[in-house]
Amino acid sequence: MARRTDVRKFRYSGAIVIVIGLTALGALPLALSSWYLAPILLVPAIGALWYARAGVDVSPAGMTVRSALAGRRFGWDEVAGFVASGNRVAARLTSGAVIALPGVRPVDVPRLMAAGGQEFAADDDSDSEEAEAEAEAGR
Repeated sequence: MARRTDVRKFRYSGAIVIVIGLTALGALPLALSSWYLAPILLVPAIGALWYARAGVDVSPAGMTVRSALAGRRFGWDEVAGFVASGNRVAARLTSGAVIALPGVRPVDVPRLMAAGGQEFAADDDSDSEEAEAEAEAGR
């Protein structure tokens, strides 16, 4: 099967590999001390599976959102917009559903849109000025 070159992948930071490795290294002596503690090695194994799979694949045809065990594909005509909350991003679908995008940060949204061949239009200034005023009032 040929690898598609028009697909851009968004994944979590590579630093997670270090955490998973250290978890496995720390769990190994405990797991080897008694047979009934061996399942403790499942924790880093599940973490590695999650790290390898979770993320978003973007192409001009749409995007595929992947979790550790499942994936769901959306065409660009199904995506109404994006919602940022803290350091996370979710896609708002035309059906009204909101789907979390693992591995995508708010600063990645313009690159995600460009990889999909979509134009990026930020909120107009009036909305951002209102949001800034509300944030200032809340402090």
